[in-house]
Amino acid sequence: MVGDLIKSFEQELSNKYFKFVVLFFTGSLLLIIFKGVVYQPYIYNELPKIPYWFLNGTESINAIIFAGTTFIMIKKIKIKKLRFILFLSPLVFDVYLIHDNNYMRSLIWEKIFDNKNHFNSSFLLFRSLLEPLVVFSICILLAFFRGQISSFIAKMKKVSLPQISASDKQTM
Repeated sequence: MVGDLIKSFEQELSNKYFKFVVLFFTGSLLLIIFKGVVYQPYIYNELPKIPYWFLNGTESINAIIFAGTTFIMIKKIKIKKLRFILFLSPLVFDVYLIHDNNYMRSLIWEKIFDNKNHFNSSFLLFRSLLEPLVVFSICILLAFFRGQISSFIAKMKKVSLPQISASDKQTM
């Protein structure tokens, strides 16, 4: 639904209303930083509770605003065809599939990094920047090697499979 709205008003959002896109992006980013640095460590003490649908989770209003405005801002950037981007772009969907399934998500965030026990840590901001980069890097390597193995297997199948002629197919 959000993607359809962005597509419908793409020209207006990228040109005429771009200052509002930047304003919403900045506000949404500040809310994310506020939640991680100020609100989350003190949620049970002094601060009033923020409604779940507004700030928490990937389905929250803030997440939708942040994702939509980020997409519009990135789409406006003119990127040269860099080898680094051309290498990474086909692997990013694999990264998503690797790290965001139920088994891997719990393994990564609950067992390996144990994030539940580090909300009050003084390294929270550092961890929140470093851990996703580590996960992304490892998933990129896994996706790259999976692609290499898949192409190697495909080449081996082409080499080792005998060609079947039309007369052989009729006798089967």
